[in-house]
Amino acid sequence: MTHTPDVLVIGGGVIGLTCAWRLAQRKLRVTLVERGRCGDGASGAALGALIPAPPTRTTPLPLLHRRSLSLFPDFAAELHERSGIDVRYERCGRLERVQTPQRL
Repeated sequence: MTHTPDVLVIGGGVIGLTCAWRLAQRKLRVTLVERGRCGDGASGAALGALIPAPPTRTTPLPLLHRRSLSLFPDFAAELHERSGIDVRYERCGRLERVQTPQRL
């Protein structure tokens, strides 16, 4: 029997696995291809930080950072409920050094 996927996900890191999981939840046929073991690449060496963008930055990327950060607690709770994996998410703030008065 041949499996023809609706979507081919390349890479079994955190992003690839999450994309494949979400697509499968939407009833799409997904094939994930990973060169080695899932999570062994950059995801296995990642810092694991979700860094908030300062509210004074309003270009698209900082807006995306803040939106992603706001969605993560529910995602982490769902992951824990479905898999038993606790990512131990903690909100602990951010300090940023300012080099000029204009950056305040």
